[in-house]
Amino acid sequence: MTKLSTQRPNRLWWECREKLRHLRLHGAVGAFADGQLTGVRHTRVAAHVARCWTCSGELIALRLMKASIRGHPHRAPTSPA
Repeated sequence: MTKLSTQRPNRLWWECREKLRHLRLHGAVGAFADGQLTGVRHTRVAAHVARCWTCSGELIALRLMKASIRGHPHRAPTSPA
């Protein structure tokens, strides 16, 4: 019984740490997608994206949007006649 009671607080602490890490690194996903991060920050965001479904989904969406924008030529708006 004591084993369960010691695991529960550890699990809650781990979940809280993961949520804080998510909040801290979530804003860096865009910079990560653009290749603007280097060093330790790049490593931390890459590790977070590998574990976090929300951020990995956001990264995939950002990469798809950027590829879509690059794939279409820029068109000037038509002038009203």
